[in-house]
Parts: sequence; structure tokens; C-alpha cells
Amino acid sequence: MFNLPITISKNVSLLTFFISFLGFISAFVLAFINSWTNTEKTVKNAFQLHAISTIVPIITYVCIYIKMIKNISAFPGILFMRYSDWLLTLPITFISLIYIISYLNCNQSIRLDKKPFILIIFLSMLLVIGNFLTSFYKSLNLLILIGIVFFSLFFTIYNKYLRNSNAVSKLLYFYMLISTLLFSLISKLNLIDSNLVLNLLDLFYKGGSVLISWYLTR
Repeated sequence: MFNLPITISKNVSLLTFFISFLGFISAFVLAFINSWTNTEKTVKNAFQLHAISTIVPIITYVCIYIKMIKNISAFPGILFMRYSDWLLTLPITFISLIYIISYLNCNQSIRLDKKPFILIIFLSMLLVIGNFLTSFYKSLNLLILIGIVFFSLFFTIYNKYLRNSNAVSKLLYFYMLISTLLFSLISKLNLIDSNLVLNLLDLFYKGGSVLISWYLTR
């Protein structure tokens, strides 16, 4: 792993913070407008969830900024706030993209089938908690557990919603998979450096999900 000098890392983190913050505001506006204007129920539900998954990080980033301008020692606290954000928004992002996948495969009336949805929510939250713990505790058993959770999560999504899907849906699935994998790998970085990169990954995943959903359903 790598370690940037603290002053450089803090300045770059502030820059990536502002880029991500403005991106989230734009993504929220796009999601909010589409949640009101789109007439397709499945797409409407997806954008309602997207609106939630983007307003939460906007609030989180305001809190992060307050800590960042005070002292560099606040970074561990920032990491906790960020993972609390992901604990809520990662499951929401998964479900919103599942709605889009359903729409792309002409299943306009996807039902909230409780068992797979509850399992996806549980596994995604467990993945976030596991990655947070690896930021402080380096354990082979913990890494193995995260790997099992990661595989189980994406196997469940694929088996339930992607088995007979079209090529575009599978590309969206791999976008979810790669973004989540990057999220897991970044948790192994130095605390300061991980915050730096997570600013952009946050926007790439949650903000990018809104943009991709809009493009595929426009």
C-alpha cells in the first residue's frame, strides 16, 4: 500500500471532497426530478431510492468537511462517518440498480420478494461492517469472511435477477461488482489515503449509478 505526505493527502482529499460533494448534489437533483416525472413504476421506484442514496452522502459530506477543516487527526472519525453512510446507502444502491435491471428485462412489475431482498440487504451491510473492521484489524479470518460475504452477495443478485437477463443488464451487474470490489480493497489503505480515494469512489458508484440509470431509462 502507499502513504502520501500528510499535507499533500489532506489538500488532495479536500479537492476530491468538493468534486464529490458537487457531484452528489447534481446526482440528487437528477434522481429527484426523475422520481417525480417518470411514469414507469419500476423506474420511479429506482430513482426514489437513488434520491435517498445521494442525499445521505450530501449530509455526510457536510459533517466530514467540518471535521476536515479542524484537524488531520479527525480522519479516523471521518472514516467511521463514511462507513456509516455506506452501511445505509450500499443496500439502497443495490436495490435501486436491481429495479433498473428488472426494467431492462421488461419486467415492469418487480415485486419486493422479501427473502432475496432481505438477504441482499443483510449481506451488503455485513460487507460494509467487515471492511470497516479491516481498516483497524488485520486478520486472515476476517478477510476470508469478507470474501465469502462478497461472493454470496453477488451470487444471490446474479442467481435471482441476472440468470436470463440481457447483455446490458449484465454490464450493469459487473459495474456493481467492480465498484464494490474496489470499495473492499480501498479499506486496506492507510486511513488518510483511503479517505482520499473513497471520495471519488463514492461519487463513481452512487452518483454514477444515478447517471447510468437515467441514461438507460431515458
